[in-house]
Amino acid sequence: MHRDTSNSDRAETARDADHFRFLLSTQKPLLRVDEVASHLVCGKDSVYKLIEEGTLETHQGDSPRAHHRVTSRSVLGYLAKTAKYDPPNFRRIILHLVKRLPEQDRRALIEETKKL
Repeated sequence: MHRDTSNSDRAETARDADHFRFLLSTQKPLLRVDEVASHLVCGKDSVYKLIEEGTLETHQGDSPRAHHRVTSRSVLGYLAKTAKYDPPNFRRIILHLVKRLPEQDRRALIEETKKL
């Protein structure tokens, strides 16, 4: 029997995404600075500082007038990094994030982890 892997992958992603609802209340891939500030419970100046430091990843649209948007995955990563909790499924949450990184980023992460 042939299994449609794209449907299977989508179902797994949807199932795994439930683990992140407690961290970020939106499923949007890109967020405005004011939305990020709301999620991080800080001011917009703090968000801009995190962007300048490279802590938060941004994406700018094709239009020259487009405003920078912050990726949800970088906000999730920041929340996970700065969280003061120890959920029992933390390893699975981290694997979920890593699995969805581009291959080049995954390889770089593996190399950096070996240095710990």
